[in-house]
Amino acid sequence: MEEIMMKWVKRVISAVVVVLTFNIFLTPNLGEKLVDQTQDFGSIVEQKVTQNFADTAVQKDDQKTDKDGIENIVVNRNLSNKYYYHFANNVPANFQQKFKQAIALYNQTGIVKLVPGKGSGQDNELTLGVYQKENRTQSQSQIGLRELGFGGPRIYPKMGIGGSDMNSGQANLNSKYPPRLSVALHEIGHSLGLDHRNDRNSIMFPIDQGRTSFSDADLRALKEIYTHN
Repeated sequence: MEEIMMKWVKRVISAVVVVLTFNIFLTPNLGEKLVDQTQDFGSIVEQKVTQNFADTAVQKDDQKTDKDGIENIVVNRNLSNKYYYHFANNVPANFQQKFKQAIALYNQTGIVKLVPGKGSGQDNELTLGVYQKENRTQSQSQIGLRELGFGGPRIYPKMGIGGSDMNSGQANLNSKYPPRLSVALHEIGHSLGLDHRNDRNSIMFPIDQGRTSFSDADLRALKEIYTHN
């Protein structure tokens, strides 16, 4: 009997899928425009990919789908709108300030609630951090890009009947460069499940427009993720 139970436990454990997406935030050295590109860890930005991304970034968003502007891995997930956030080790005060300003703006929407602290282990959580990276790949250097940050959600699907999925998201800023509120908003957006939008009024537009307020489309996407009937 114990052997059968262990087999079922192993099957349940093996069925747990952890889905992870990170988005790297880049900016050209000249013009101070931000560009970001979805990447897997350890991969490089190839010149052709970056150029294609830059070309498509300025195309008008036709908004043909209700899921537009939402990360695929959070679509149809049952996520609570409450998150516990905490800072990773050694986050400078000026970077913490930008993160807190961004969090205040998200809380003002009334759609999500981000509170300081750590949850029970079954609650949504958000880790805010910094890292230092000055080197660029050859293709990034050729078109004058530098990396400003990265972020994304990590989804733990719910087990059994009832309950909620869990998101353990991350938002990180590159401390080699001064912190920007627009970057903090963008990276926290990714960690909450927002994806790029080809809308210059959106905080999720791939080329930074200095946006520090949400577009109507941004708010619709947040509601789509966190409002459950």
